Amino acid sequence: MRLWLSLSLTVAATSAAAQASFDCSRASTMVEHAICSDAALAALDRDVAKAYGNARAGQPPAVRDQLLAEQRAWLAARDGCGSDRICLSTAMQNRLSALHASSRSAAPPSDGFTGLYCSERAVMGMQLVGSSLRFDFMVFSGMHSCGTPILTGQRIGAGWTAVDGACRLHVTVEGPDIVVRTDTPAACKETYCGARAAIDEFHMPYSARRPVADPFIGGAGERPC
Repeated sequence: MRLWLSLSLTVAATSAAAQASFDCSRASTMVEHAICSDAALAALDRDVAKAYGNARAGQPPAVRDQLLAEQRAWLAARDGCGSDRICLSTAMQNRLSALHASSRSAAPPSDGFTGLYCSERAVMGMQLVGSSLRFDFMVFSGMHSCGTPILTGQRIGAGWTAVDGACRLHVTVEGPDIVVRTDTPAACKETYCGARAAIDEFHMPYSARRPVADPFIGGAGERPC
Protein backbone atom coordinates (compact mmCIF):
# COMPACT_ATOMS: atom_id res chain seq x y z
CA MET A 1 0.00 0.00 0.00
CA ARG A 2 2.78 2.42 0.94
CA LEU A 3 4.68 1.56 -2.25
CA TRP A 4 1.56 2.15 -4.37
CA LEU A 5 0.91 5.49 -2.65
CA SER A 6 4.53 6.56 -3.12
CA LEU A 7 4.43 5.68 -6.81
CA SER A 8 1.12 7.49 -7.24
CA LEU A 9 2.46 10.65 -5.64
CA THR A 10 5.60 10.50 -7.78
CA VAL A 11 3.58 10.13 -10.98
CA ALA A 12 1.26 12.97 -9.96
CA ALA A 13 4.17 15.28 -9.13
CA THR A 14 5.93 14.47 -12.40
CA SER A 15 2.75 15.08 -14.36
CA ALA A 16 2.21 18.45 -12.68
CA ALA A 17 5.81 19.50 -13.23
CA ALA A 18 5.86 18.40 -16.87
CA GLN A 19 3.39 20.98 -18.17
CA ALA A 20 5.98 23.11 -19.92
CA SER A 21 5.53 24.87 -23.26
CA PHE A 22 7.12 21.88 -24.99
CA ASP A 23 6.60 18.11 -24.88
CA CYS A 24 8.45 16.91 -21.79
CA SER A 25 8.36 13.32 -23.04
CA ARG A 26 10.89 14.48 -25.64
CA ALA A 27 13.12 16.47 -23.29
CA SER A 28 16.74 15.90 -24.27
CA THR A 29 18.87 18.68 -22.74
CA MET A 30 19.81 19.50 -19.14
CA VAL A 31 17.70 22.64 -19.35
CA GLU A 32 14.64 20.81 -20.65
CA HIS A 33 14.93 18.09 -18.00
CA ALA A 34 15.33 20.72 -15.27
CA ILE A 35 12.23 22.59 -16.45
CA CYS A 36 10.18 19.41 -16.76
CA SER A 37 11.11 18.26 -13.26
CA ASP A 38 10.15 21.53 -11.56
CA ALA A 39 6.56 22.78 -11.59
CA ALA A 40 7.58 26.40 -10.95
CA LEU A 41 10.08 26.41 -13.82
CA ALA A 42 7.54 24.73 -16.11
CA ALA A 43 5.01 27.45 -15.27
CA LEU A 44 7.58 30.16 -16.03
CA ASP A 45 8.40 28.45 -19.31
CA ARG A 46 4.72 28.51 -20.30
CA ASP A 47 4.45 32.16 -19.28
CA VAL A 48 7.48 33.14 -21.37
CA ALA A 49 6.13 31.28 -24.41
CA LYS A 50 2.74 32.99 -24.04
CA ALA A 51 4.28 36.45 -23.54
CA TYR A 52 6.51 35.93 -26.58
CA GLY A 53 3.50 35.05 -28.71
CA ASN A 54 1.60 38.09 -27.43
CA ALA A 55 4.55 40.40 -28.11
CA ARG A 56 4.74 39.25 -31.76
CA ALA A 57 1.00 39.27 -32.41
CA GLY A 58 -0.07 41.95 -34.85
CA GLN A 59 3.45 43.30 -35.34
CA PRO A 60 4.92 44.04 -38.79
CA PRO A 61 7.39 41.49 -40.22
CA ALA A 62 10.48 43.51 -39.27
CA VAL A 63 9.42 43.64 -35.62
CA ARG A 64 8.53 39.93 -35.57
CA ASP A 65 11.93 39.11 -37.05
CA GLN A 66 13.68 41.22 -34.42
CA LEU A 67 11.72 39.60 -31.61
CA LEU A 68 12.56 36.17 -33.02
CA ALA A 69 16.26 37.05 -33.10
CA GLU A 70 16.06 38.31 -29.50
CA GLN A 71 14.25 35.16 -28.38
CA ARG A 72 16.84 32.91 -30.00
CA ALA A 73 19.67 34.88 -28.40
CA TRP A 74 17.93 34.71 -25.03
CA LEU A 75 17.38 30.95 -25.35
CA ALA A 76 21.08 30.48 -26.04
CA ALA A 77 21.93 32.52 -22.93
CA ARG A 78 19.33 30.67 -20.83
CA ASP A 79 20.72 27.32 -21.92
CA GLY A 80 24.01 28.35 -20.35
CA CYS A 81 22.29 27.82 -16.99
CA GLY A 82 22.30 24.07 -17.52
CA SER A 83 20.40 22.43 -14.65
CA ASP A 84 20.86 25.38 -12.25
CA ARG A 85 17.28 26.07 -11.18
CA ILE A 86 17.99 29.49 -9.65
CA CYS A 87 19.76 30.61 -12.82
CA LEU A 88 16.90 29.31 -14.99
CA SER A 89 14.26 30.98 -12.84
CA THR A 90 16.08 34.32 -12.91
CA ALA A 91 16.61 34.15 -16.68
CA MET A 92 12.94 33.38 -17.35
CA GLN A 93 11.65 36.03 -14.95
CA ASN A 94 13.86 38.66 -16.61
CA ARG A 95 12.72 37.60 -20.07
CA LEU A 96 9.09 37.67 -18.97
CA SER A 97 9.47 41.24 -17.70
CA ALA A 98 11.07 42.33 -20.97
CA LEU A 99 8.36 40.69 -23.09
CA HIS A 100 5.56 42.18 -21.01
CA ALA A 101 7.16 45.60 -21.34
CA SER A 102 7.40 45.26 -25.13
CA SER A 103 3.66 44.52 -25.30
CA ARG A 104 2.59 47.61 -23.35
CA SER A 105 1.40 50.71 -25.13
CA ALA A 106 4.12 53.32 -24.90
CA ALA A 107 4.38 56.65 -26.66
CA PRO A 108 6.92 59.44 -26.30
CA PRO A 109 5.75 62.29 -24.07
CA SER A 110 4.20 65.14 -26.03
CA ASP A 111 7.28 67.34 -25.59
CA GLY A 112 9.76 64.60 -26.47
CA PHE A 113 12.43 62.67 -24.64
CA THR A 114 15.56 64.71 -25.28
CA GLY A 115 17.11 65.84 -22.04
CA LEU A 116 19.26 65.08 -19.04
CA TYR A 117 17.55 63.00 -16.37
CA CYS A 118 18.76 63.09 -12.78
CA SER A 119 17.58 61.10 -9.77
CA GLU A 120 19.16 59.90 -6.55
CA ARG A 121 19.92 56.56 -8.15
CA ALA A 122 20.86 57.40 -11.74
CA VAL A 123 21.91 59.97 -14.33
CA MET A 124 20.65 59.43 -17.86
CA GLY A 125 20.89 61.18 -21.21
CA MET A 126 18.18 60.56 -23.81
CA GLN A 127 17.49 61.75 -27.35
CA LEU A 128 14.90 60.65 -29.89
CA VAL A 129 16.26 60.50 -33.43
CA GLY A 130 13.49 59.50 -35.80
CA SER A 131 12.19 56.17 -34.52
CA SER A 132 15.45 55.40 -32.68
CA LEU A 133 16.37 56.33 -29.13
CA ARG A 134 19.91 57.33 -28.18
CA PHE A 135 20.67 57.01 -24.49
CA ASP A 136 23.32 56.42 -21.90
CA PHE A 137 23.22 56.20 -18.14
CA MET A 138 25.10 55.71 -14.91
CA VAL A 139 23.16 53.92 -12.19
CA PHE A 140 24.46 53.80 -8.62
CA SER A 141 24.29 51.13 -5.94
CA GLY A 142 25.88 52.51 -2.79
CA MET A 143 29.51 53.25 -3.62
CA HIS A 144 29.34 51.15 -6.79
CA SER A 145 27.96 51.91 -10.24
CA CYS A 146 27.22 50.74 -13.76
CA GLY A 147 27.79 53.06 -16.71
CA THR A 148 27.13 52.72 -20.43
CA PRO A 149 28.47 54.49 -23.49
CA ILE A 150 25.94 56.17 -25.78
CA LEU A 151 23.72 53.39 -27.13
CA THR A 152 21.10 53.42 -29.88
CA GLY A 153 17.87 51.58 -29.25
CA GLN A 154 15.71 50.48 -32.15
CA ARG A 155 11.95 50.68 -31.84
CA ILE A 156 10.67 47.17 -31.07
CA GLY A 157 7.00 46.88 -30.27
CA ALA A 158 6.15 49.47 -27.64
CA GLY A 159 9.71 50.27 -26.58
CA TRP A 160 13.32 50.43 -27.70
CA THR A 161 16.01 47.76 -27.54
CA ALA A 162 19.75 48.41 -27.65
CA VAL A 163 22.19 45.55 -28.19
CA ASP A 164 25.86 45.76 -27.26
CA GLY A 165 27.55 42.39 -27.64
CA ALA A 166 25.68 39.93 -25.44
CA CYS A 167 24.02 42.70 -23.41
CA ARG A 168 20.49 43.79 -24.31
CA LEU A 169 18.80 46.79 -22.72
CA HIS A 170 15.10 47.59 -23.12
CA VAL A 171 13.64 51.06 -22.58
CA THR A 172 9.90 51.62 -22.16
CA VAL A 173 7.57 54.36 -20.97
CA GLU A 174 5.29 53.12 -18.20
CA GLY A 175 3.01 55.69 -16.65
CA PRO A 176 5.14 58.54 -15.26
CA ASP A 177 8.39 56.59 -15.54
CA ILE A 178 10.99 55.66 -18.11
CA VAL A 179 11.98 52.08 -17.30
CA VAL A 180 15.25 50.39 -18.24
CA ARG A 181 15.40 46.59 -18.06
CA THR A 182 17.63 43.80 -19.25
CA ASP A 183 16.96 40.13 -19.87
CA THR A 184 20.73 39.49 -19.99
CA PRO A 185 21.84 40.78 -16.56
CA ALA A 186 25.04 38.74 -16.38
CA ALA A 187 26.27 40.01 -19.76
CA CYS A 188 25.35 43.62 -18.94
CA LYS A 189 27.06 43.41 -15.55
CA GLU A 190 30.24 42.12 -17.17
CA THR A 191 30.14 44.85 -19.82
CA TYR A 192 29.19 47.91 -17.78
CA CYS A 193 29.46 47.31 -14.03
CA GLY A 194 31.95 47.19 -11.22
CA ALA A 195 32.36 44.03 -9.16
CA ARG A 196 29.60 44.89 -6.68
CA ALA A 197 27.08 46.56 -8.97
CA ALA A 198 24.57 45.14 -11.41
CA ILE A 199 21.96 46.23 -13.92
CA ASP A 200 18.56 44.62 -13.58
CA GLU A 201 15.81 47.23 -13.72
CA PHE A 202 15.52 50.86 -12.75
CA HIS A 203 12.87 53.56 -13.10
CA MET A 204 13.60 57.16 -14.02
CA PRO A 205 10.69 59.57 -13.43
CA TYR A 206 9.94 61.64 -16.51
CA SER A 207 9.59 64.57 -14.11
CA ALA A 208 13.37 64.30 -13.51
CA ARG A 209 14.00 65.53 -17.06
CA ARG A 210 16.03 68.70 -17.61
CA PRO A 211 15.68 69.95 -21.20
CA VAL A 212 19.11 70.55 -22.73
CA ALA A 213 20.27 70.86 -26.33
CA ASP A 214 22.87 68.10 -25.96
CA PRO A 215 22.32 65.57 -23.15
CA PHE A 216 25.57 63.73 -23.90
CA ILE A 217 28.20 66.33 -23.00
CA GLY A 218 30.80 64.55 -20.87
CA GLY A 219 30.34 61.15 -19.29
CA ALA A 220 27.00 60.36 -17.68
CA GLY A 221 28.51 60.50 -14.20
CA GLU A 222 30.14 63.89 -14.86
CA ARG A 223 27.06 65.86 -15.92
CA PRO A 224 25.69 68.63 -13.72
CA CYS A 225 22.56 67.41 -11.97
